[in-house]
Amino acid sequence: MTDSESKASSVQPEEVQETHVHSGPARLPSGFGSFFATPGAGLVMIGILSVVLMVPMFWLMMLTDERAERAADVAGRIALSWGGQQQINGPYLVVPKLRPASTNGSIEPVILMADTVDAKADLAVEVRHLSIYSTPVYKAKVTLRGRFSAETLNELQRYSASLDWDKANLVIGINDPKGIRSNATIRIGSFVPENFEPGLGDQMRSGPEAANGISVPVPLQKVMDGFDFDATLDLNGSNQFSVTPAGQTTSLSISGNWPHPGFEGFTLPDEQSISEKGFTGSWKVPYLARGIGKSQQSMVLPFYDNGMSVNLVEPVGFYQEINRTLKYAFGFFVVTFFSVFLLAVKARQRVFAVQYLLTGSAVGVFYLLLLGLGEHLGFGLAYLIGAGGTTGLIGLYGTSLVGSRRYGLILTGVLAVSYGLLYLLMREEEFALLAGSLIAFATVAVTMYATRQVDWSGKRSI
Repeated sequence: MTDSESKASSVQPEEVQETHVHSGPARLPSGFGSFFATPGAGLVMIGILSVVLMVPMFWLMMLTDERAERAADVAGRIALSWGGQQQINGPYLVVPKLRPASTNGSIEPVILMADTVDAKADLAVEVRHLSIYSTPVYKAKVTLRGRFSAETLNELQRYSASLDWDKANLVIGINDPKGIRSNATIRIGSFVPENFEPGLGDQMRSGPEAANGISVPVPLQKVMDGFDFDATLDLNGSNQFSVTPAGQTTSLSISGNWPHPGFEGFTLPDEQSISEKGFTGSWKVPYLARGIGKSQQSMVLPFYDNGMSVNLVEPVGFYQEINRTLKYAFGFFVVTFFSVFLLAVKARQRVFAVQYLLTGSAVGVFYLLLLGLGEHLGFGLAYLIGAGGTTGLIGLYGTSLVGSRRYGLILTGVLAVSYGLLYLLMREEEFALLAGSLIAFATVAVTMYATRQVDWSGKRSI
């Protein structure tokens, strides 16, 4: 045997062995490579991507808050032109004090409360638009009836030595007098109606800022004998209307054609009725419940910031609905990823990180569509368009990922049900937490059941 033949024979076993190794089944890489090839790595990747994708969701929350502030600013501009939140405070009988010789003396006028005030207001509500934003406004027809009795007017005798009787006024505080749409009139006793004048008279202001309200002079004889009054006024306002308990006994009735009133303030209505056509509310505040006496010395009208109020609100504001939807974004990412993961396991297909990322991006774009379309079309229609488009997109993409039309249809159905449940959560605020908890439990249970026979070690290819 020659030297070349000897070398050939010595190399041959090694070559045969190498050929044998490469012709057998492929082995999974060791270490990290082995881990990333296992189904368990898919769950880890889902968790990481769900957290990462929440970053743009926080940005979208800030964008929603910014748009909400913009809407509030536009509502303020509408109110500035139409009339702001209105509060009727009064009427009160105000008698100024004579200015003392000493500059250190008090010049606060005396404010006397009527024995009774019976107030009624009817609100004709409409929605005013500016650009893509809107706010509810109203036209209010208000009547104020009551009486100052001679016995109550005796309260003034305590201050008689220092009162300027010739300048006694009947005053009504109004938050935004700019909203008054016609001459406000009052009938005092049996006399002919008189027109109110702007302002609250000398020495008075309605609140911390400039005097807001109307007044009419009251002759001394009427003051001493007692008198009835009957005042009417029409005014524009927006968002809120309120009346203070100005009388020693105050009765109030407010009605309007807005189906979503919010009652609050000094006290809630004794009786209320709410329907799709509108609302009514009635209050009665007795003397002892008010917490102040029949008269006081002050430059500020009592109760100027504390009335019985009705707010013109919607059950859930548009931007509030968007923010509530975003709070469920993390869970929605997880549900979508789990659905793709389970179907991939069943189809024995491997889904890569970039494919999960694209799927999650489609879910994220849904929320952006919801905000953009919703400002023009409203929440319901925007949700339908965004959810339908996102479901179809992910369903088609999922079909190509798992290589099965049947599994793609299952994924589409799961997403459609998920979006439907999310919409119900937005409409049923009281049960949102309970329903969300049940959905989370069901998602975990389905995942546990569907993966009970999965080879998490990765020895079998998925």
